[in-house]
Amino acid sequence: MAQATVGVTNIAEGVHRSVRRTLLLEKGAEGSTTTGITGLVYSSIRGTTGLVSKAIEKALLAIEASLSEPEGAGPDSESYQAIVAALNGVIGDQLAANANPLATTMSFQYPSHADGDKILLVIHGLCMNDLQWTTMHEDVQVNHAQAVAKACGFTPVYLRYNTGRGIEVNGAELNEKLEDLFATWPTPIKQIHVLAHSMGGLVMRSAAHQAEAAGGKKLWRRKLKRIAFLGTPHHGAPLEKAGHWIDILLGGTPFSKPFLALTKMRSQGINDLRHGLNHPLPKRVAILAIAACTMAKRSLAADKLSGDGLVSINSALGIDLGLGAGSTEVFFKMNHMQLLSRPEVGVRLIKFFS
Repeated sequence: MAQATVGVTNIAEGVHRSVRRTLLLEKGAEGSTTTGITGLVYSSIRGTTGLVSKAIEKALLAIEASLSEPEGAGPDSESYQAIVAALNGVIGDQLAANANPLATTMSFQYPSHADGDKILLVIHGLCMNDLQWTTMHEDVQVNHAQAVAKACGFTPVYLRYNTGRGIEVNGAELNEKLEDLFATWPTPIKQIHVLAHSMGGLVMRSAAHQAEAAGGKKLWRRKLKRIAFLGTPHHGAPLEKAGHWIDILLGGTPFSKPFLALTKMRSQGINDLRHGLNHPLPKRVAILAIAACTMAKRSLAADKLSGDGLVSINSALGIDLGLGAGSTEVFFKMNHMQLLSRPEVGVRLIKFFS
């Protein structure tokens, strides 16, 4: 158990550092360990785990204690939230099953004074959280959700959830929470639009499918107008499908390197990425599926496997879902995480939601 805990910690730290590096929040030599207070937190986890050599619960208590210490690593800090998000992505289903305090509880994040009648629901991807929609591009802060909301008169509502739980489980909870949101929102909501990155798109699709299965009883579903998917693996992720030789394809992609260690220890959320979803797209809803490609042009390998480094072009475009040419877009020389920061993506999103 202790070895497994150390392994999980290494993966979680690698994910955290690689995401920060890709978003230009961390600089330095290549490697899987973080620096500063974050590095000290992970080092503490490993050290504590090695000393106690007991069940994973003790190691997780050590994580919680370390994260609660000062120097900017408190529960309200971005560093704390990023570490917890990464940990939840890797073993979040186990954390939730054991009622561990580190398990992320699904919630909506928005200002207390928010009361607009047009909502933009913003859903993050695997091992991430709502704060990471704000990123950097060429020393300029970028947040596609804020840009879309400002241009289109929407009120952004960010979803925070445990990405280690099963996609259908998260979809079911989101379905119910959206109905509660509509019931308690200060102003009657006329429209809801959705911007989802990666796994977030699958969670949204699951929620919509379960709402439709209820026979149109959900008010939020009747008000759903548009969904934009950024790098969503509709037909699954090559990371899960391709086997151990995927190391060759993804090993050079900074943000995907930590995931290569997930050979045996995978959360249900990660396992669910293997096949994507079989549900049809929501009915009577405008759809935009955006894919990224690390290459300068499309190729058979990019379409079916490599794509943005994590998701193939075909999977991100949902080629078997019946989307027309006007409902899809491919951006080149761009990876999975850069979908969140590149200005041209923001321009396309504003055009779609306007």
